[in-house]
This record gives sequence, structure tokens and C-alpha cells, in this order.
Amino acid sequence: MIIFYPTSIVCTPVIIADMTDSSDRWSDAEALIYAYLNKPSDVLALTPPNIYSCKYSYTVQHNGVPLGAALKMTLNATVASPPSELISRVSVDYAVSLADSLLTDKIANPQVKIMTAVVVERASALVAVNRSFVAYSVVLQPDAYGTNATLYIRGASFDDTIVKKELGFQLSTLLPLNTQLTAIGARLGYVCSFAPGVAAAPPVTGRLFQPSTLAKILDEICLQNKILYKIDGKIISFYSQSSAPLTVGALVAGNRFSFLGYGMSALMWGVGVENYANVKFKTPIFNAALFDKVTLYNDSQSALFEGFKSAFPKLGPLVPASYDAYILRYAITRNDEELCCEVTATNNWLLSQMRVDGILESQIYGVSL
Repeated sequence: MIIFYPTSIVCTPVIIADMTDSSDRWSDAEALIYAYLNKPSDVLALTPPNIYSCKYSYTVQHNGVPLGAALKMTLNATVASPPSELISRVSVDYAVSLADSLLTDKIANPQVKIMTAVVVERASALVAVNRSFVAYSVVLQPDAYGTNATLYIRGASFDDTIVKKELGFQLSTLLPLNTQLTAIGARLGYVCSFAPGVAAAPPVTGRLFQPSTLAKILDEICLQNKILYKIDGKIISFYSQSSAPLTVGALVAGNRFSFLGYGMSALMWGVGVENYANVKFKTPIFNAALFDKVTLYNDSQSALFEGFKSAFPKLGPLVPASYDAYILRYAITRNDEELCCEVTATNNWLLSQMRVDGILESQIYGVSL
């Protein structure tokens, strides 16, 4: 389901779910619980949500690499035959004259007029996966005959969308980078976490940053200093480009995947290898997180992973070879054809930071010439 929170001190959420789909049936109590659990910080109180059953589809995508991407976490959703309440709630007031432009209530002030949308999916009977977005573009498109309409919604994570004045600052080459990043995060209520040895030296260049989005500023700083980052709630984690993160994600049962279900692991399908080190696969929805480690079991004895570095070798017919990989991006998709999570993970952390296709191909062609 998708929960929409119109900006108001006392908010009545609008919930869209496809009650004709067994995977998307929610009781009134469940809907109210998840509406409270995902309540935006600017909403002080909630009234019981209004729930509508509609056909809808969406794709949530979160990218960890490459650095410099304009939007890292995005939402693209469509709602068929949207209820009039939802249409009226997502409408934005536009200034149509000079007089209007001088009135504050006609300006799309992000502090008072942003619409928060939260996607909630069941990962299991007791676990739900949720992702929160700012809906920055909404288009109502009638069909060719004018008898129906479809609502197209585009969103991005809060950090990718909202510009705050606190993000204007001078990056100094006299202080350690981690100290400065910690101070920047503290201005916005974030806690910074650094992998061992990461950002301990001063930045390679100093720069005056104009107010911008948090993601854009971190992209530029990390690109110059050869580090990576991810934002998880109110924690910003920084990692080295040259050494893989120290993570225990693969020890979690939900982060183990196989072709045939070895060891109660989740099933994966549509498996492919790209860029010589990355593996892409589809799996049932789980709480994926960037740069978490996952374990892939080759219980089908496929030759697909030839050349990958194994985490544990094959031991007879009962224990298949396993491979560790780090999540670089994931996409959660719901439509009439599929409900799944598509994951791209890398078995070689260093190669995942660069495109080596051209280098390796020129070496192959060079030998044959």
C-alpha cells in the first residue's frame, strides 16, 4: 500500500491499496498502525486514515553507485481511477499573477506544502518493508475517451529533494574530513559513522558550498575524497572505495539467497552477471539496504559464478559453493505482472567502483590482433 500524508498539523492520511490482491489486503487496524509508525515529523496528530482500493503500480529504486547521481532513491507510481480526495490533496497551488506571487500561501513552500508518500510492503507475516518519499511531481492524465484518468506520481527521498539553508558551509583543508562531516550532519540532526581509517585526513580540496540538498553535497565531497556513503534513517555511514565494508548482513537469514532454497534461504531468479563482478537477480521483497553483505548459494551447480571469489567452497553434493556480495542498488516493484525486489550486488568491491569493460575488452582484442 501507499500512504499519503497531506501537510497538516492534524493529518488525515489517504491510503491506496489493491484489496483484490491477496498480497495487499490490510485491516483497518493494520493500516492505522503503519500510518502512525511512518508519520512524518511535521505531523503532530493523526485522524483515522481514509482507505481506498485502487489498481496501482510502483517502482522504488535506491542507488548506491555511481556517485554524482542526481537522485539516489526514487519512486515512480501510477494510480488508476484515483479517488477525488487524493487528487485534491496532491494539488499544488501555483502563482498565476504578480499579486499571487507576493502572497506566501501561493508559493510551494516545502516546509508547509510537501506531500509525504510512504510505500509499505509485507516481507513476512511479522515484518513490513517501508520507504518514505517526498512526492514532488503529480500529473493527472485522462484517458483517450475521457471516461477515466490515471494519477502519475514521482517522488524522491527527503535528502535528495529538500534544500536547507544549514547546508551552506565552507569545507576546510586544515581539519580532518570526518570532523567536518560530523559537524555538517549534526546541524541537520544526523549522526555520522565512519569505517576504520575513512576520512581521517583533511579533504583534498577546500570549497564553499552553497545551500543544496544533502545528497548532492555528500556526492561531491565523497567523489573527491574516494569514499562512499549511505543514509539510513538518521545515520550517515561512510565507507572506503578500496576496501569492502565490515558488515554482518550475510548472517541474517533474509540476506541469504539460492536457486533452489538451500538452507532455508530465499529463492532468486532472473540471475545474470554484469561488469565481470556484479550479479543481478530477483527475489521476494526483503528489507534491502545499500552496501549490506548478502550470501549467494550455487545449489543448482550453475557455471554462472565461474571466476567469482567464493566465500565457502563446495563440499560434496550436500554443501554448495557460496559467494559473498555487497548490495549496490535495489528496486522494489509492484505491478500486475510481478511483486519482487531486484538486487544488483558485487562480488568484487574494488571493481564495482569503476567500469572495467573497456579495459578488459581492449586486452582481449589486443591479444587477437
